[in-house]
Amino acid sequence: MSVPAGVDVVSMAHKPSTVRVADRVWDAVALVFVVAGIALFAVARRALGAMAAGLIKLPKGASYVAQTDWHVAQIRMAVWLMATGLLIGVVAAARHKLRGR
Repeated sequence: MSVPAGVDVVSMAHKPSTVRVADRVWDAVALVFVVAGIALFAVARRALGAMAAGLIKLPKGASYVAQTDWHVAQIRMAVWLMATGLLIGVVAAARHKLRGR
């Protein structure tokens, strides 16, 4: 492969990373929160859909209203998990930017 005349070729030598392990841990924590929220939301949504379709038969004495409330609470928790993960990610990104990493 030839390089055109007048073009300075910069060496692609390995540069040490300026991001610390602690920064990567914060990024991973944010990702875990978001993924956990998505998983919990999916489970609760699927359960509510199955209840609506009549695919779930509750044991005697159990209430569909109580089950619905439980799954709605799961969805709320999932949204909080995702929002917390997003907030952690935004703060981590801001810290990366402020430190010039």
